[in-house]
Amino acid sequence: MDGVYELATFGPKHLGYMAATGLWFAVVLALGLFTKNPDTRRRIVWSLVLLSLGQEVIYDAISLNAGAWMAARDLPLHLCSMAMLISAYALATRQQLAFEVAYFWGIVAASQAMLTPDTTRWRLGELDAAWNFLSHGVIILNVGWLIVVEGMRLRRGSWLRVFWVTNAVAAVVGVINWMSGWNYFFLREKPGGDSPFLVGDWPYYLLVLEALALVFFSLFEIPLKEKKAPGDESPEASVLEPA
Repeated sequence: MDGVYELATFGPKHLGYMAATGLWFAVVLALGLFTKNPDTRRRIVWSLVLLSLGQEVIYDAISLNAGAWMAARDLPLHLCSMAMLISAYALATRQQLAFEVAYFWGIVAASQAMLTPDTTRWRLGELDAAWNFLSHGVIILNVGWLIVVEGMRLRRGSWLRVFWVTNAVAAVVGVINWMSGWNYFFLREKPGGDSPFLVGDWPYYLLVLEALALVFFSLFEIPLKEKKAPGDESPEASVLEPA
């Protein structure tokens, strides 16, 4: 089934998936906002954490059973796979750096995967289409929960901090790609899809993405930048701690 599934960007089916994903976000976040019981909120948080991790395991099991799983593309070494794991960790612990990484990676990368999906990598037809919005949507939902329900905000300069973290991780993944011939982080070949940000061939699209990351990270920090005085740090809480 490699490469045969078609999903017209912003066509009726694509818009339907995005509408369903948006409704999912609205329902879960509304539950979080209007639920005053901390135990209920904690159960919702753990449900999202389990969904984040469980959907990855289930999808890999389905792919293995269908003979479609490949180490070259299905290990959790893509940016969005890492963002999913980090967002789940941030949700469970409210660790500040994890939240910041998940926020920027989710807004920039996961949103692009939903807005301009790369159907050339889908091998399981409609299941891949649905799973694309589930697996990327849960990243944004986890971050949305931390922002809307938990009230987390970005530290000043977080955009630059995450930019360097991103490049450091990409360097490690680049070495793995060089040793294996794989294409994680799409460092050796650009992905498919209709994204307007994929300009030129290798290595020029990487330089464009690097510049765009600087611009978008700096812009996306603005609405969530904390307004506390420097040094006024609030203690981090965790869903593991009693209320």
